[in-house]
Amino acid sequence: MATRRYSPRPGLKRLDIGIRKTAPTFGRSVFLTDAQKSIGAIAVESPSERLISQLLGLDPTVRTFQSQPLTVDLLQGTLLLTSEEKAQARQRDRVRGERSVFYTPDFLVQLCSGASIAIEVKTEDWNGDAAYQEKLFRASEVLACHRIDFARLVVPSLWCHPLKTNAPLLHQAAKRLDLRPTAAVLEKLEVLADGGACTLGEFCSGIGVDMRTAPVLIVFGALKADVLKHELNSKTPAQAAYGDLSHLSVLGGLAQ
Repeated sequence: MATRRYSPRPGLKRLDIGIRKTAPTFGRSVFLTDAQKSIGAIAVESPSERLISQLLGLDPTVRTFQSQPLTVDLLQGTLLLTSEEKAQARQRDRVRGERSVFYTPDFLVQLCSGASIAIEVKTEDWNGDAAYQEKLFRASEVLACHRIDFARLVVPSLWCHPLKTNAPLLHQAAKRLDLRPTAAVLEKLEVLADGGACTLGEFCSGIGVDMRTAPVLIVFGALKADVLKHELNSKTPAQAAYGDLSHLSVLGGLAQ
């Protein structure tokens, strides 16, 4: 039986620019998202990667990030930065009678501190076998030699996990610069906090807005809430943030 061949996706060339192409043909799934800290619109391989890209865009400690940024040559202990370098390494190994062993992280993150982190994204309960774990360990060693940290982020598989609903809401809210809280709104929130307000519902009703505005208040540092543990609703515990955005740094809670 002949192998089924799929047509290429020329329309994705501008978005799918990583060293490993996410979905070069119509035979593979592709998930599109946008990230101002990356190249704008990007293509990723799974809903979990899309969620992580949204969190990277919100995290105040992240300066920039790239999808499928480089490949680790596990045989030679080097980093391959282009498709051409990867092809040359594969040809070199073929001439030597060796089988190429590559690893490509899902994201490369540049932190505001100057540090670099390669990120592997997995969905809970899909962690790979022992051979794969060994491959990740070897990749982390090579990356460390190049002063790149390695992190494995596990996205909850439960469809109703708070993060599954909160991340997209906050991602969209961050685009609403027209709704950025004014100084008068911030002052009212501080008065409400001093008066004992402690939920999103109490803060929103206190300034005369409905709950649809809550994600905007959170992403612009007017209010803070534990977006990893609590779904955003009127009963969600909240505090005045006074401009602090540290509550949007949740990736550490997903690291394993």
